[in-house]
Amino acid sequence: FQVPDVLEKTVVIMEAEGGAIYLLDEIGSKLAVAARRGELGEAPDNLQILDPHTEVFSQIIASGNPVVINGLLFGTAIEELTGENLEDKAYAVAPLRSKGKTLGVIILYGTNLDDIKPETLRLLTAMSDEIGIGIDNALSTRKLREASAEIHQLLNKAIASGFEVWFENPYLVKCWEEKNCEKVDCPAYKSENLRCWQVAGIFATDENPERFTHVGCPVYQKNCQRDEITAIGEDFNNMMFLLAKKEGQLVRNNVGLSTLVQCAQILSSTDNLHNKLQRVMNALSVILPGAAGILFLYHRDELRFSVEASFGCDAEPLSQVSLQPEEWIAGAATRVDEAAAICAVHEVEDLEESISIINRDNLEKARSGLTHSSNIVCAPLFLGEVLMGILSLFDVADLQAMDVSLTQTLADQIAVTIEKDRLYQELRHRERGRGELLRKLITAQEEERKRVARELHDEAGQAITALMMSTSMAAASLPEDMKEEQEKFLETNRMAHDVLSQIRKVILELRPAVLDDLGLVPAIRWYAKQNLGGANIDINLELDTLKQRLPTEIEVTVFRVAQEAFTNIVRHSKASKVEVKLSIVDSTLELIIQDNGKGFVPGSVLEEPGLDGGWGLRGMQERIVLLSGSLDIESKLGKGTTIVAQIPLGDDIHD
Repeated sequence: FQVPDVLEKTVVIMEAEGGAIYLLDEIGSKLAVAARRGELGEAPDNLQILDPHTEVFSQIIASGNPVVINGLLFGTAIEELTGENLEDKAYAVAPLRSKGKTLGVIILYGTNLDDIKPETLRLLTAMSDEIGIGIDNALSTRKLREASAEIHQLLNKAIASGFEVWFENPYLVKCWEEKNCEKVDCPAYKSENLRCWQVAGIFATDENPERFTHVGCPVYQKNCQRDEITAIGEDFNNMMFLLAKKEGQLVRNNVGLSTLVQCAQILSSTDNLHNKLQRVMNALSVILPGAAGILFLYHRDELRFSVEASFGCDAEPLSQVSLQPEEWIAGAATRVDEAAAICAVHEVEDLEESISIINRDNLEKARSGLTHSSNIVCAPLFLGEVLMGILSLFDVADLQAMDVSLTQTLADQIAVTIEKDRLYQELRHRERGRGELLRKLITAQEEERKRVARELHDEAGQAITALMMSTSMAAASLPEDMKEEQEKFLETNRMAHDVLSQIRKVILELRPAVLDDLGLVPAIRWYAKQNLGGANIDINLELDTLKQRLPTEIEVTVFRVAQEAFTNIVRHSKASKVEVKLSIVDSTLELIIQDNGKGFVPGSVLEEPGLDGGWGLRGMQERIVLLSGSLDIESKLGKGTTIVAQIPLGDDIHD
């Protein structure tokens, strides 16, 4: 049991920034650090020992409940060391308990802990309890080993003094079972060196582990002389029996805790929900040989439970099982708020009677005898007060209270994972809806741009052209002595010409005809020379010739990105040189625009666009993302800006 490893895994599972584990000394006068992570890992010496009698720690130790504290828990010591103001951190402090006794505390900190949810706090409580049990088992094992070493020293002294000391004899098992040593060819019975304490240690039982009753034992009566070595031997064998039993419990608890940590890592992975849940069940199958497990999910809209993952069963018949809320294991889970063991025969029979015929047949096909299994653990998956499913285990060998506790802890983790997945799927659905809405909006915008440009060209442009022709003809038709009137017509003609030029410029900004007629490369080349060249900026164009026209949506999107980039360069960058590259590599269209301007901080502009800019860049990103592409903006103050846009084209389009 490695305390630093357990702390590190707990920090990861709770998504904290760091933490520490402190253990109480034997008299409860101080809390000594056992492991630290994060900023607490470099804390000064005055945080090596904490006073357990402070208000916070005494409250936690007395109540056995975790607390969440905003602000500094340790005063200014960490702040002075790191130079960082930690007042915005929140601290979650939970007691490490075992058998009703507090052994220490675990402290986690992070900005995300100030609004910790009840189910997450329950998870922290369960994990701190498991850590406390692990620490208690480790301490008990160390004490037993120390006592065993002392016994060994005494026995070695006895052997050195000429005594014969025996520790085990396989014949005694047969001897004890038949209760009559005279009928068994037992070398131990015939030996004059046999000591009664050999029987005491070997046959100590769960019902009477401390001392064995020798009355009526012919082996004991054969040689009943008791001396100091005999007494030491009895104590030693009893000690070894208890040590083996304690070590078995420790190994089982540590395996359970390790599996819990492994499952937490699986549930926090990026795999899809079904795969994660099945991997968790597979992990349980390793530590529960011969057992079976079924994870049911509850469909609130349909009022039924369906099987999501399992082990030790045939998955095909299980996929046909649909439980009503009061049926079989679902009925047991809906009546409790935490994991429970079902071992009594009448309880199993009551559950079996509630199963429908169809479900019974499918369950029996999945695993013979499943409906009347023994040693069942049933753990409801609650998130707050909402039931999300059931984690059920069947035919668990040597079922103990620890198994029930670990099952409920795992069920809590699964419930949180299911809720996170639901929220993620809801977010993805909303993002898809937002993307479709944005796509339609952009399409409508482009169509409106095209319509307005066409109307300006066909109607306003022609009307102004006609006006120019009329004023020119009118000026020419006037007599030479009407110079003033001629000049007015000519001035009107010049004004109309200026208006027509502005309208043509607006038309080109709205929807350049060169993009629709000639394609993306000529449009970018023309627009760069029109805008960048007009601003006396040196232009270097490396535009690969495309063998075929790209889809209209891609051409328009890339042109708009280039248009926004060129506009920003002219307005804000104060650049003297711009390089533009357009190419197709591995079925991906790539546009690179680089300038040597004054640069900016992309993060602040993109995250909080305002009146002074940012919306154009955000629009570029939105357009590219709608085409499953990416837009990277690299810029530093005084170092210029580089924009890289990449859009996948599919295998049917090549360079």
